[in-house]
Amino acid sequence: MKSLVLCSGGLKSALMTAVALKEGDATLLFVDGEQPAAHHELAACEMFVSYFRHAVGKDLGLIVERIISPLDSPFKPVVLVALGALRAYQLGYDIVYYGSSRDDERKGASVSYLSVLRSLADVAQADYDSTGAPVHKVLIEAPLALLTLWKVLKLGEKYKVPWTLTYSCERGDIQHCGQCFHCRRRQEAFLGSGIDDPAPYEHERGGRKWNLNLE
Repeated sequence: MKSLVLCSGGLKSALMTAVALKEGDATLLFVDGEQPAAHHELAACEMFVSYFRHAVGKDLGLIVERIISPLDSPFKPVVLVALGALRAYQLGYDIVYYGSSRDDERKGASVSYLSVLRSLADVAQADYDSTGAPVHKVLIEAPLALLTLWKVLKLGEKYKVPWTLTYSCERGDIQHCGQCFHCRRRQEAFLGSGIDDPAPYEHERGGRKWNLNLE
């Protein structure tokens, strides 16, 4: 089994990397869409490669795609999955792992949206070659889609995921800012899971009122 993991260097990406390597060989795909945190996200992906090669003893590759249009749009999931499916198809891989979770803020994380993306990828690929023989088809999988982020952390502990290597801040600061949406969501997830967050923050929680989704 060969898989391509859409990787942003965050918590879910780290878990998806561990899951993919448990299933077989894997390559990470990082997409630089001019997001402010691209440099630190890529650095996290590179650390994943180094860590998992040593910890698992498998060769983990990394592909970097740079696109002109910013990824901050409603079409982000479509672009990511399409790029992933294209690269996986070219490499002869079996699966593209997309690490969305139940509590992602974007509509593209919903189960119905993901189902449409899977169907689109399936329809775009031929079922048979010119001789009538079945052809290889790339599958799109999002195994975390029904989990909230704190449950992702719980599951990641079973896989011994190195949370300390992950990066979540959307501002692209050296330290996590502690104020942007992704930083606050990260803090809430660690607090809800009971797991220590290894990330240093420029602004700590202080007296912030938390809205925890512990379903």
